[in-house]
Amino acid sequence: MTESVGYYRQFSIISICHNRWSHLAESWISWCHQDYPRVQRIVVVSGEQDSSNLLRESGFDGVIIRVHNCPYFRPSFLRNLGLLAATGEYLGFVDADITLHPSWVSHCVSLLRRSSDLLVRKDLYEQRDPGGASGTCAISRWLFEKIRGYNENLDLAWGYEDTDLYLRGQRAGGRFGAYSISLVTHRNHDDVLRGQYFRERVAPRTPRLLVQHMRTCDLDAAVHPYEANRVRRVSFPPVNLDVRAAGEQR
Repeated sequence: MTESVGYYRQFSIISICHNRWSHLAESWISWCHQDYPRVQRIVVVSGEQDSSNLLRESGFDGVIIRVHNCPYFRPSFLRNLGLLAATGEYLGFVDADITLHPSWVSHCVSLLRRSSDLLVRKDLYEQRDPGGASGTCAISRWLFEKIRGYNENLDLAWGYEDTDLYLRGQRAGGRFGAYSISLVTHRNHDDVLRGQYFRERVAPRTPRLLVQHMRTCDLDAAVHPYEANRVRRVSFPPVNLDVRAAGEQR
């Protein structure tokens, strides 16, 4: 894809990994084979299994943020941390179990420049089950910052933080759009992997969990209609960060 004025806007891919190296090992290489020329790659790593060392050993050439003292999986918090290193005008949040088609970034940039501010997979956009790909999205940085990122009050248990982001993005004036279904492939796996590392190990996709998170979002919306994280409803231990670009040694 060639931009009309010969300038390629930076696109930052942000992914997170908490004790699930087997998924990331199969997916990250697809981020390196994008046909768009300005792609920054960021992985935020937490948990007992130090995937940061495994990433470097496998040849990963992007930025790694290692989060220490983070025993629980906190997806919203970890994705928001990715913004610390991101330099892109556009952001792509890609789940560790997602493989990208080589034209995913260029396709998303084209839509973000012309007609959208927030993109999800087309089946989710059409309110159909995206088969595990609901969390992989592209968003203009201005919109992500305007809504203050993912809602970290939802990090107690699995799910709904991506849906909440999309709803708040639209309430904040973002234009909602879709990328082609064929551009991302989800690796199927047991639901146990989704829920076992959260502080509250509630089984994914349970009505009680959905209602609990929707109520939390309603409370936050009463504080501000689209901004997240103005009120901290959940407490976790403080963490330490180790941020390194490609080639840097400990």
